[in-house]
Amino acid sequence: MLLGDRFILLGMNSLTPRSTAPSELAQLTSGYYTIPAGIAFAPCLAKGVLAAFGGADTLSSVQILLPSRRAVQSLQAAFIEVADGQPLLLPKMSPIGDIDEEASDILSLSLNRSAAGSLTLPDSISQIEKQLILTRLIERMKLAGQAVSAPQAIRLAQSLGHLLDQIYQAGSVPDSLTEQVPVDLAHHWQGILTFLNIIIEKWPQILHDRGLLDPVIRKMKLADQQIESWQCAPPEYPVILAGSTGSLPKTQQMMAAVAELPCGMVVFPGLENRVYPQAEREAITEDTGHPFHQLLKTIAHLEITPEAVRSWPVAAMADTPDRAAGYSLKNRTQFLMQLFKPAPLTREWRRIREDY
Repeated sequence: MLLGDRFILLGMNSLTPRSTAPSELAQLTSGYYTIPAGIAFAPCLAKGVLAAFGGADTLSSVQILLPSRRAVQSLQAAFIEVADGQPLLLPKMSPIGDIDEEASDILSLSLNRSAAGSLTLPDSISQIEKQLILTRLIERMKLAGQAVSAPQAIRLAQSLGHLLDQIYQAGSVPDSLTEQVPVDLAHHWQGILTFLNIIIEKWPQILHDRGLLDPVIRKMKLADQQIESWQCAPPEYPVILAGSTGSLPKTQQMMAAVAELPCGMVVFPGLENRVYPQAEREAITEDTGHPFHQLLKTIAHLEITPEAVRSWPVAAMADTPDRAAGYSLKNRTQFLMQLFKPAPLTREWRRIREDY
């Protein structure tokens, strides 16, 4: 049976899990955790949450914040799989990357009515209306001395809207673009600057005249209000932010806020919680294409070290021998991590045969 974004799984078994939860799962404390590479993230997270908070009166009170709606759907499917036919009311799962008018329930449920009333925000302009307005503005322009056709205007409006979203998500404003553009530009670059003036000057004024907010700006303000509400009235129920690498500044702020809650947990995907030699850390930090670049950048912003991040208990218990290959999951993972060595450190591959 489906109720909103939550499921009740109907079966013949009791709500109590078949096996007793390990003591370390029953005593999960606030802080930072990781589910290492090589372990399916969603099933591992679901097993840990179910084992630690699987009681009939506790599981439904858990709030899990995930990067996107797709991640929410994956975790819902993982709960269904690990529940093994037991009746189950799922935790509340919200996509922090997809907050919109219909999904504004990310606001803290711990607020009383008077506090919630003070958190009203102007409505956001719809994405369709935003697209149409940008299209009309572009159609009135001339690029390279030529008129812009309707199909061209639509495509350019999509690109311009995407650029605008990225600016807001980075915690910046369109005006900052002028600071990044040199004054003595070539003639054709001057035309591009004129094109960008649509979002530098005209778009903020259009929103002001209509009394609306840009959708991304409203998302950021909702996140700010959520953080503030957590700080003013910390919830007693567990709050878990999982699956995010912290690529956006606002997400990093939410991670720090969640970790400070009485029962708040941040679960990183694929982070190796070990001591990184200085040379390796610097090489990864400089290599923006490295798989661990964003994770280490986020860890540094949160002012914690990778070795201080604890392993998600179910992930730690998953290191069982692989009889067919003769290697444990941990050994396989350590071997594969050698393949992700930054380019300056690939000389260490010579030791792989000795170490593995």
